[in-house]
Amino acid sequence: TAVIASVALAASGLPVPSAAVGPSAVSAASTLQLLALLGGCVQASPVLHALGAPLDWVTSTDPNSCLMASLAILAGVMALHLAAVVWHVGINKSGALAAMPHGLLFGAWELRSLSFVALPLATAAWSILFGGLDRMNGDFSDTRRREALPGSVVHNGEVEVVEGGSADIDTVLLELPAMLMACLMLSVLTAIVWHTWSTLRSWFEDGLVIRTRLPENNAEVFVDRVCDQLWAMPLFPGRSRLLGDWLSSPSWAFTRPVASVKELEHQGSPHRDVNVRNESGLVWPTGPWVPVRSLDVYNELRTSPRTAAEREEPLTPRMLSRTSSAAETPVQSLCLAAHPIEVLTAFAYQTSAQHRCIAGVVGAPWLDAAVPASALSSISRLVGGVSMRVHSGQLAGRLTTGRLAACFDWGTNWPWRWPTDILIKVVLGLYIARQRTYRSAGCSPATHGLVALLALLMVVAVHTKRPYLHLIDNLSVSSVLLTLAACAGLSLHAELQPDTTPQEVTSYGLGLTAMVFL
Repeated sequence: TAVIASVALAASGLPVPSAAVGPSAVSAASTLQLLALLGGCVQASPVLHALGAPLDWVTSTDPNSCLMASLAILAGVMALHLAAVVWHVGINKSGALAAMPHGLLFGAWELRSLSFVALPLATAAWSILFGGLDRMNGDFSDTRRREALPGSVVHNGEVEVVEGGSADIDTVLLELPAMLMACLMLSVLTAIVWHTWSTLRSWFEDGLVIRTRLPENNAEVFVDRVCDQLWAMPLFPGRSRLLGDWLSSPSWAFTRPVASVKELEHQGSPHRDVNVRNESGLVWPTGPWVPVRSLDVYNELRTSPRTAAEREEPLTPRMLSRTSSAAETPVQSLCLAAHPIEVLTAFAYQTSAQHRCIAGVVGAPWLDAAVPASALSSISRLVGGVSMRVHSGQLAGRLTTGRLAACFDWGTNWPWRWPTDILIKVVLGLYIARQRTYRSAGCSPATHGLVALLALLMVVAVHTKRPYLHLIDNLSVSSVLLTLAACAGLSLHAELQPDTTPQEVTSYGLGLTAMVFL
């Protein structure tokens, strides 16, 4: 659905937000990979074989080829990332590298693409590790029946293990490099998960990342406490009769970096009302945002004696600059009042006029004007820094839009969803690898039942914890877990009743599905 909606937006000439397709694309890729990997197992049920056979193109059945393909995809993403950095520096000329958008920092693209290859990468690494241990112990992997090592006999294309067989030193030396590479991959994935989880926790504990609401639709997004870059005003496709308010959710907002600005810091306090508390902490107000160089003036004004009405009025950058007298009573239009934050650009980026993005607004009491993002660079070359007014949804910092931007995409409700997703795929790779490498043991019926039960519990946790703000995005996550539960249930049924036909299994599955929905 997300892909179809994106194609429709592109066909109509509207900008397509990449964050909107992310949850659905990752869920679709994970589902196809799961069916292809489980369907390729020798001990899989006939239904899983039938489901996985047409999906051979999704991932390779050979662990070494699968590992190399996953690493090649990550290397391709790194090459595209490098090309994007070179292109940015080339079109923005001098000073572009120092003021580079945070989204181009190394790791931002790579971690986001890891969601697509984590499952086959972990499965290949576990398969190489277990397969190497099998061959070093004289056993054989079902995926390599054509190879005959000491301690085995090949009969009619099948490998029969001979008791007492053992591998020689040459076999150990042959398998050791691949096993060390597999251990390295699993260690890197685990380290990334642990580092991301601990970093997110420290950021929220230290108040470096806050949660506030967008002025357009009152939706909640994450933003840095100190911001130094400006994004264009977000554009929302709007409501749809078919999809409801999904297209107006934050994940479908299109925006892009337009300039580097002087640092602004949020000097408000979080709401203490329990009605605005959520799983990721308290919701902060939309302001005030104060230039970092004016913090001393801010503290002075906060502690100075003022009337009750003055204390209720937020402190603005104009008040901090002390350029307006007390006798002045400036009259603001509704447009300027909706964009209360005053920013000063430090470096404006070259942007295309194709999407007609707006960088900010300027005006007098009798006139309002919008500043196009495509014209901001030309204006900056003429007058230097451009002072204009924006709202809180346009501010960006190094933390939420940098290397860990995948955790803070608009539409995210729980930032820890990304490391949790990678960790689940690493553990799931272990479950799949046991069925692909152990020739005689495989997974016990208790293991299949436990995996199915855990998958169903995680479905409940998804709709309780709500990793995404919108229901449709959460349903895309649940679809992968329901697929895993169904596959584990089919494997359990095949272990307990191996003589059951695929038609009977399908009938049982349809009946169970109807009972769940009823």
